[in-house]
Amino acid sequence: MPARLYINCLGTPEVLDDAGAAVAVPTRKALAILVYLLRTPGRLVPREQVADILWSKAPRDKAIQSLRQALRQVRRIEEASGIRFLEADKGHVGLTGSVLVSDFDEVSEFLESGGVADFEAALTRIRGPLLNGYETLDPVFQDWLTIERQRLTSDYTASALKVIDKLSLLDEADRVEAGCRFLLGVDSALEHAHQILIKLYLVSGRKAEARAQLKQCEAELKVHLDADPDDETLRLFHTHMDAYVQRPSAKARFAVEPVSAMANATLCHSDGPDLIQLPQLTIASFVDADRLDSRVYTILDDIRSCLGAYRNVQIYENDNETQGTPQKVTYLDAGELGSYLLRFRHDAHMGLIYLQLENRVSGQVLFNEVIETEQVADFNRLREATSQTVNRIQSHVIGRLRARVGKQPFSRWCQAEALLCEFSPSADRKAVAILDELQAASPNYSVVYSGKASVGLKQLL
Repeated sequence: MPARLYINCLGTPEVLDDAGAAVAVPTRKALAILVYLLRTPGRLVPREQVADILWSKAPRDKAIQSLRQALRQVRRIEEASGIRFLEADKGHVGLTGSVLVSDFDEVSEFLESGGVADFEAALTRIRGPLLNGYETLDPVFQDWLTIERQRLTSDYTASALKVIDKLSLLDEADRVEAGCRFLLGVDSALEHAHQILIKLYLVSGRKAEARAQLKQCEAELKVHLDADPDDETLRLFHTHMDAYVQRPSAKARFAVEPVSAMANATLCHSDGPDLIQLPQLTIASFVDADRLDSRVYTILDDIRSCLGAYRNVQIYENDNETQGTPQKVTYLDAGELGSYLLRFRHDAHMGLIYLQLENRVSGQVLFNEVIETEQVADFNRLREATSQTVNRIQSHVIGRLRARVGKQPFSRWCQAEALLCEFSPSADRKAVAILDELQAASPNYSVVYSGKASVGLKQLL
């Protein structure tokens, strides 16, 4: 077997050779490039894509130059290890062969096997979040890293549950327990894993362990979600072991009313007393009308249309058709939904568009972005540039609301929406509880019914 390199990036990153000796990595961005390629289908991407994600604040030509320097640092890893793996030409960067082995791929392989030792080995590989400490490399890279961490957690949870669901509590208790310990190692507040363990201990007559598991479940939910266990979790503990051994498995019950019963729901109108308040976003554009590039308005219009398509921000315009120094924006007390300013400025002399998103409550600059008009000559590149900007805006505006408990209807919907993205019964129940609360307070809010329909469809599947 040819020599291989092992990249451990779940936690503090490190590169090891076949003998387990550390291989020196010159820079953090050199290692970030390798992990980015490992996480990309096909492990081959355009040079511009790598440059944009790791040097997003720099002009394109400088970003490409920085990428070339970083690739030379990657070549130094090849020289130190004596292993060739980097594939780079004028247009693309990629990885060749299978000489690079990642710990996140090893975890997936262990989960496919699904034995007791496999679950235990998979958990030991997860020493922390993907590329721990690399969040500050670049704002765009941080956004990508956040999504990849969520995707890994979701993939690992789904793979482990797929194995556990096929196991017998009585005949394969050790594998079930190991699988649940893995799930809780990935997400200690995953109530569904706590429920399986409580049920396992009850049917095995291990009531003291079931009681301890319930206490652990209560503690983890309080710390991470500021919530109490579901009624079903409490019923599991208080039900006698014989009830689980003798009672045939019941058909799953719907947590929400059938979709057909929602058909006559009234949709939310855009005005009137039932208006749902949304986060505010003001677009302040500064362009030179005398030297205007038509692509500038195209990009601005595309950003407007993409933001409008989400229908989750209230957009305002503050146009200034003369090039000059933008005036300071008054800070606002915008409440929990927040208010934001997107500065859009065109520098005709440099052929650059500067984008800056600011929080109008705190004055904090959330991100800066530069678009070269020459680089968006065709529609696909233009759409790619505007989509990246819109996605980053959404990440800041909606991500903030998903991560905190709010009182406004839209804030509550964002929390429910985050739960709907988790494929677990406990998350669905929490989402339905929020949606029931929203329905009672705002019966005309249409997203409530689409959210409940989503839960019903998942249960049918």
